[in-house]
Amino acid sequence: MFTFHDGDDLEVYGTTGNNQNYWLTDDDFFIVGGATDGRLGGRSAIIISDCFTSGSSSKCDTYDNEILCGVN
Repeated sequence: MFTFHDGDDLEVYGTTGNNQNYWLTDDDFFIVGGATDGRLGGRSAIIISDCFTSGSSSKCDTYDNEILCGVN
């Protein structure tokens, strides 16, 4: 997982080994990262809707990342 928070400064978040919730997809969304307890809604690095019209970012257990974008 990576982001560019401050201009050209690349921030990389490797996997923590806390879980194997690297990605999940279905007809309505795709998710990158997740919570250790398997919850879908709360703590995913990135969630994007099927039409790319909405999404969010949160800290997650899989990557121990910061919020990756301004939409959360």
